[in-house]
Amino acid sequence: MKIRMDFVTNSSSSSFIITNKSNTEKTIVDLFKENIWLCEDKDIEEVLASAKQLNINFIPNETKEIECEDHYENLVETLIHNNLCEKDNILNMMSIFSQIGISTPLEYMEKLKNVKEESESFKWKFGESHH
Repeated sequence: MKIRMDFVTNSSSSSFIITNKSNTEKTIVDLFKENIWLCEDKDIEEVLASAKQLNINFIPNETKEIECEDHYENLVETLIHNNLCEKDNILNMMSIFSQIGISTPLEYMEKLKNVKEESESFKWKFGESHH
């Protein structure tokens, strides 16, 4: 995982825009502590240790584009990808249903309403795929 500073070539990755919306310095570890649901069924201590290895810091009100390689070098990259791009995945599925002339199943509408995009100190969104 890395902070994206310029254009990427010859790689396959996804990025996530994460903002520290608080007035205090935060880390990627704080994101996971504040949003335990991101850990899924993984051991919380293992996830926090993995997050600490990434050493990603946010000054107050800072936004960073976090790039995750598609081969996920770190447990936290996998968890970020699985959870923070949920809205984009749902919208993509809804688009496919529309393109083939099928009404969007209600379960997708419900999922879309329940997608989390922020917590007390952070907000996030799917950036883009880079290929």
